[in-house]
Amino acid sequence: MKKIILTLISLPILSTGFAQVTVTPPVPAYGCPFKTHDVSIGAKNNTGLPLTTPYSIAVTLYDTTGGGQIPLAPTNTQNFSAAVDNVPNGGTKTVTIPAIPFQGAMTCSVAVVLTYSLPVSGTYPLAVNYVVKTPPMLNIQESPVGTVSLTTALDPAYSALFYLNGSSSVTNTSTTGSYTPAVSGTYTAKAYEAYKVNTVPSTVGCVSSMSSNSIPISVTTAIIDGQNVNVSVYPNPMTSSLMISTGISYKLTYELSDMNGALLRNADFTSVTTVNVENLKAGTYVLVVKDNDSKIAYYKLVK
Repeated sequence: MKKIILTLISLPILSTGFAQVTVTPPVPAYGCPFKTHDVSIGAKNNTGLPLTTPYSIAVTLYDTTGGGQIPLAPTNTQNFSAAVDNVPNGGTKTVTIPAIPFQGAMTCSVAVVLTYSLPVSGTYPLAVNYVVKTPPMLNIQESPVGTVSLTTALDPAYSALFYLNGSSSVTNTSTTGSYTPAVSGTYTAKAYEAYKVNTVPSTVGCVSSMSSNSIPISVTTAIIDGQNVNVSVYPNPMTSSLMISTGISYKLTYELSDMNGALLRNADFTSVTTVNVENLKAGTYVLVVKDNDSKIAYYKLVK
């Protein structure tokens, strides 16, 4: 069962002779249906004096979605020895509650009780509400031509995961919500909570349970004289525009003709260009890419 750590930051309030604990969790917190998550809470000593006696920290999480107060897990109480776990003034002690089942969007409450004798015995409780969200289901489109992109803005806490032909393997991870495929096929997307940097999406994080709608993308790569030429043309079939993309940094020329040899479009370009084909009739066309007068790529396209 995958576990995700949500760190809840503890902030102090100084009260004469006593320490009170407030909890400011991330807003919102994130959860995935049918998965559990470890939750870490930090309790900060702000008494003005070193902590020299044993103390305990008890944390309870509640589901308050319907207006009630349903424990998400039993109260987690941890006892500490001052000799071993001394927390000096300004220091923080972290308590971790394992396997919390945030099973969808909900309103939660974190109740923290800090108990110790410094300078006098006391128990200092505090509860804070916060909202748990689940990763959104994404909707994608082909825009611009040959590019898969989200139709709505992506929550800053998420990245978009793109998948090819129904595979469970991630083809691309995008923080912008846009991806230009290099392989023809049908693409879908999910949202991913990338709460850790430089980690693999399939092993950590919170991924939406349902895929987006699917978008077919056609990418044509030419093969001339048995060698792969670094030129891609898409989409095929053509729509309103045709993209020509190369890894070649010097000037090339493209020529688009009908099957009778009539030249319809031609221009010089470097690296990437877009050809407007919106007014072309349905049919079959020929695209030739040239380096000076030498043909380096040939395509048969349809609309």
